[in-house]
Order: sequence, then C-alpha cells, then structure tokens
Amino acid sequence: MVYTLINAFTNAIVTAKFVTFMIRRDDYVKLLQLSCDSLWRPDATGDEAPVLKQCEKQAKFCVIFFAIFAQITGWVYITEPIIINLLNNSTDPKDRVFPFDVWLEVPVYETPFFEILFFIQSAMTYHVCILYCCFDNYLAIANIFIAGHFTILRNRLTALYNREVNGSKGNHDRNRNDLNLVFSEFKGCVRQHQFLIRVVEQVESVYTLMNLASVLIYSIIICLIGYQLIMPGNTVLRRIKFTGFVSTCLSQLLSFAFTCNNVSLASVDVSAGPYNSDWYATDCSKLGRMLRKDFIIIMLRSQRPCYLTGAGFFPVTLNTLKSVLSTALSYLTLIRQRSMQQ
Repeated sequence: MVYTLINAFTNAIVTAKFVTFMIRRDDYVKLLQLSCDSLWRPDATGDEAPVLKQCEKQAKFCVIFFAIFAQITGWVYITEPIIINLLNNSTDPKDRVFPFDVWLEVPVYETPFFEILFFIQSAMTYHVCILYCCFDNYLAIANIFIAGHFTILRNRLTALYNREVNGSKGNHDRNRNDLNLVFSEFKGCVRQHQFLIRVVEQVESVYTLMNLASVLIYSIIICLIGYQLIMPGNTVLRRIKFTGFVSTCLSQLLSFAFTCNNVSLASVDVSAGPYNSDWYATDCSKLGRMLRKDFIIIMLRSQRPCYLTGAGFFPVTLNTLKSVLSTALSYLTLIRQRSMQQ
C-alpha cells in the first residue's frame, strides 16, 4: 500500500507540474526567451563577468547534482525487476516481475506481452524522471542568475562615486566628478532594478502553483519513503532505490528553497549599494540633492524583498525546507507508532 502511494504521489506532482506548464505555456516560453536574452549572457564583460561566471558554476552544480540522483532513481526502478527476473530460476511466467504491478485482462506475463509492457513501463519511468526534475531545474537556474544580477546591481550602485563612471556615449569617461554622468548611470541602475523586479514577478506567476504542489506533496513523499526505509523485510535493491529517491527529493527541496531564499536576500541587499557609496562626498547642488533623495527611495524599495510564494500562501525560503522536513518526520512518527500498535 505504501509503495503504491509513493508512486501515486510522484505521478501526482509530475502531472500537476505538467498541467500547470500547459496552462501557462505562453508565459513560460516568454520567460525562457527573456532568460536567454537578459539573464545568462555569455558575452558579459567588466564587473559582471565574474559574478555571472560564479552563477554559471552554481547552476551547473545544482542541475548535475539533482539530475544524477533523479536518473539513478529511475534506473534502479527499471533495473530492479530485471535483476530479480534474472535471478529467478522459476519456469512459471507468472513469477516474472514488472517495474510496476499490472492488472489487465490479458496474459501480461506471457511473451511478447511481458516484453512490450516492460518496455512501455521503462520508457514511462524515464519520462517521469525527466518531468520530475526539468521544471525545478529551470527554476533553480533562473533564481541563481536573478540573485547574481541583484548582486551586480548592488555593485553598480556602490561604485557610482567610487570609480570612473562610463557614459552612455563614452565621451566623458575621464570626468570623475560629472554629476550628469552619475545621474545617467543611476537611471540605468533604476531601470535594471525595475527589470529584475518584473522578472521575479514573471517567475512567480509561472511557478506559484508548482511551488504549492511541491511543498504539499514532498512532505508526504518523504514521509512514505522514510517508512519504506525503516520497514523490515525490504530487499537491498529496494532500500537502494528508496535511498536514491529520498536523496532526490531532499536535493530538489534544498535547491528549490535555497535559490528562492537567495533571491530574497539579494533583492534586500541592493539597499547596501547606495549606502556604501560615496554619496556624502558630493556637492550640495540641486542635482546632488536629487541624487541623494533618489538613493533613499531605492533603499526604501529594496527593504521590501522580492520572493517566490506557494500560490500566495507563504514565501519560499529556507524555513520552507525546515517546515517540510519537520512535517514529514511528524507524519513518519505517527505512522510508525500506528504500525507498532497493530
């Protein structure tokens, strides 16, 4: 029963993500195009290049680490019945094992029905593994690069008075004290800040329902997998399979919560840029006073963090990961006590 529930909830979360994607497909495509054009830019130079390079390394690590666990889980689901069938010396076709149980009014254990259904189940398992991780992989990548661009924005604001400001036309590169150039650079920073806020809102509109489904279902899946791991009588292959499965869930939750939390922290940290700049060293001209007032406005706006939510019910942070794990452990304790009483 528990084994069936694990598979049912896994298919439920994959189906929920896929249906949400199909409903918001146009928005998702626009977000992908926006990311390719503006977020991950291989041609970045100057102060942006090191930050984006670090973001690229983090994104590769998250994607590869999570994909490895997901693929291992899928392959163990496929290879476990193959090993059992090879080690089974019985000549009765009904002793054959599928990756998942089949109830059909046909002789499914006879050749060629067995081979055909086994191939179909294996292909479906691999397809579920891809859908299981692809949407969350993109969310993690987008969050990492959004946080990186918030860091770039903070650095630009910090360096407004600390370094030579590059004019849009490149005609006054050596004029360090020209407030017009500072004001022009500051307007570019404001536009970048507004752009990043819009990007976060677009990601939120696409992923808000997926986030809610993930938080609700992952706690149940982790609880059921934990029960399978501690339940006596399981084979070594099944324990390996569920160890990989729970590692996949935990790595996915960690990357999901950690990157969303970083977006919130990086958006708030933008306010440190104007504060750490040499704004106090400017003259008291009208333009200088205007710049200082604008600095205060952007600092106040940055105090309201940009964050992703679960359908608007809660912000996704590292506290979300803690809540999911504590809920899963609470359910696991109740189920274990109930089984011991029986």
